[in-house]
Amino acid sequence: KTLAQATTAVRQDHETASKVLADGQESQLRDLLQGAIAKEVAEKSHAAKELMSNMKRHIRKLSTASEIGVDIRWDMEPSLDPETKRMVELLSMLPDTRTDEDHVTLVRLLGEHLDQARAENPEVGYKQVLNKALDYKNWYRLQVKVRREDQPYKVLRRRNDLSEGEKKFVTYLPLFAAVAASCDSISDASEGLGTARFVLLDDAFAKVSKDNHAQLFGLLTDLNLDWIATSERLWGDHATIPELEIVEVIRHTKLRAILLERYRWDGRSLSEPTYD
Repeated sequence: KTLAQATTAVRQDHETASKVLADGQESQLRDLLQGAIAKEVAEKSHAAKELMSNMKRHIRKLSTASEIGVDIRWDMEPSLDPETKRMVELLSMLPDTRTDEDHVTLVRLLGEHLDQARAENPEVGYKQVLNKALDYKNWYRLQVKVRREDQPYKVLRRRNDLSEGEKKFVTYLPLFAAVAASCDSISDASEGLGTARFVLLDDAFAKVSKDNHAQLFGLLTDLNLDWIATSERLWGDHATIPELEIVEVIRHTKLRAILLERYRWDGRSLSEPTYD
């Protein structure tokens, strides 16, 4: 064959292979979008919205010492192009609730989305491309909003008219609400078998002013959360905490020994120490 004939043959083979691949992808997408994976994507999207709703319910219970209102928003990422937004809307629907027209549109949009993802990363396997394309977390953004008294809510940023201590304080509210909401959802799924409502706080409430510590611990109590906190300065002996065990670790460098000094807090008074 001449070079021109070989080039034509290769082009035809490429076009044939591309058509077979496209037809195969469309067939797989149809099966995928009607199957368990499509249902899982829709259910996870719905579960995320339910979690956010539960977080908002918890966060309404909480208020700061300086009367700063806090709200959270879980909205579609505004930078998404219109077709991707439409794809996300359709993927968020359970397969049985989509019309035939919805299904045709979704197959086309998701196919184009996958083609673009593969073109950007041709060396990545199809499974990785699919995982990234269906990662619903990339389609939304989480925002924490704050306000004073009757003022409108504003997105929490570094330059909000809040003190550094207030900013630190309000950032704990959505974190605590997220833990409580997650525990609620796990408890619902366990069908009444009970779930540990537990959170670990390493170097708890660093850079938060001391006069806010009692209320922060009180928030955990209000949300029915148990916790372990480590700190060089916190004791937790506040009236907002009904019961607490405190362990102070004392290191004796000369004896090369560690002494554990234990206290009990009953919501009103601190016990005499015991030692291990």
